[in-house]
Amino acid sequence: MALTLRYVARSDVGLVRDGNEDSGYAGSRLLAVADGMGGHAAGEVASAVAVTALAPLDREPGERSTAEDPLAALAAAVRAANQEIRRIVEGDPALEGMGTTLTAMLWTGSTLGLAHIGDSRAYRLRAGRLEQVTRDHTYVQSLVDAGRLSAAEADTHPQRNLMLRALDGRGDPDPDLVALDVQAGDRLLLCSDGLSGVLSDTAIEKALTGSDLTDAAETLVELALKGGAPDNVTIVVADVLAADPEPDGRSSAAGMRASAASGVAVGAVAEHLGSAAADARTRDGAPWDTLPDATGLGPGGVSALLADENDPEALRYAPRPPRRLPRWRLAGLLGLLVLGFVLGGYLAYGWTQRQYFVGDDAGQVAVFRGVSQELGPLTLSSVYVRAPGLPVEALPPVYRDKLADTIPADDLDDAHNTVARLRARACQANAPDEGGVGQPAVPSAASGGGEPATTLEPDSGGGAVPTPSPETTVPASPEPVFPGLSCTGASG
Repeated sequence: MALTLRYVARSDVGLVRDGNEDSGYAGSRLLAVADGMGGHAAGEVASAVAVTALAPLDREPGERSTAEDPLAALAAAVRAANQEIRRIVEGDPALEGMGTTLTAMLWTGSTLGLAHIGDSRAYRLRAGRLEQVTRDHTYVQSLVDAGRLSAAEADTHPQRNLMLRALDGRGDPDPDLVALDVQAGDRLLLCSDGLSGVLSDTAIEKALTGSDLTDAAETLVELALKGGAPDNVTIVVADVLAADPEPDGRSSAAGMRASAASGVAVGAVAEHLGSAAADARTRDGAPWDTLPDATGLGPGGVSALLADENDPEALRYAPRPPRRLPRWRLAGLLGLLVLGFVLGGYLAYGWTQRQYFVGDDAGQVAVFRGVSQELGPLTLSSVYVRAPGLPVEALPPVYRDKLADTIPADDLDDAHNTVARLRARACQANAPDEGGVGQPAVPSAASGGGEPATTLEPDSGGGAVPTPSPETTVPASPEPVFPGLSCTGASG
């Protein structure tokens, strides 16, 4: 049974990208989708080059010397595309880094050849069951193949867009080349990852089932847009049918073309080959035969099409300034940065106000709130309360040294306890005995009496008074010999 292809192609810039770097082509014998990479390094040029290199294959079998070997024809066209990308980059180093994926099918009337490199995809729907017939050339797919990652994990992996193979003008391309089995009733889908990265296989299968080509294509694009469409969305959908009985071989379905002269181009290849009919938002593309000199590489081919009309030696896209964010996006981004800075500062300040330490305030032991650090001219702490009657000089040398470095506290109660212990040490060191010689006047930890402790509480005027701990107290007499040291209670 003689078979033929009916097809439709659509491309949409999506909801996030500023321009379309995808290119697509659909004809009675050739189907192709290319997803340009490189951003301001002219990814759209790379995808246009790839599709333009393959377009001449959309001819009647008798017009091609490789008619009986679609895989050889595809391989030769892929090599030519890669060489042209290399030539363009060598002519302008500013374009270094541009590249493209490519997924293409070539129909000879009896055999369907498939060429694939990158992470665009091809699917076959047969009897209501969808099957992916290409394998992504990505890092995460290699992890899935090795059993180190599940398919579900691959969908959210941070390096899911890391490409292992693409057409970038470096070395020799290494596409997958496969002769694909097809039969009447099959439906074929080629798409960029702007579709497959948003929709699940189940959603794609449902959209392709039970509708004509135009409705299926429109539904897929609309679903991608509803899913956020963070990337360009380009698709080619084709039905494998028994040969059309109409004498001219044309499809009677609206929006489809089935002659080599009427292949349709969508996306960057239509826009940048100078077609006024191609619009990234309407997505309908342009007939290939309306694009100027879009039938070959070399002189008069891609190089001429990418050249400025007033300067044949200059590439239209080289050098190209980086894309700028729209003003509203830039303003929104700056607003978010300012909001994040203010919120971060507020949270950091709140944290410091829950930190306490004990230190030296002009020769007096004090409890500080904050952290004992400085940020340029800013001091990140302040005196919370001074310990009355506790001069730093009254402390034994070892405690004076600790106080000079500040003594951290877990919380305010811990800081009060630290002050109480310091007061006890000062009183022990300075209490006179009966002969007037300084002797410890309170029990020491070594004698089993524990350490005396007092706490400080701010008074209503912002000052503080010591509050003796119920466990131990400092004796009211005799008075210590160090001037200004109080062991008996509050004194200013």
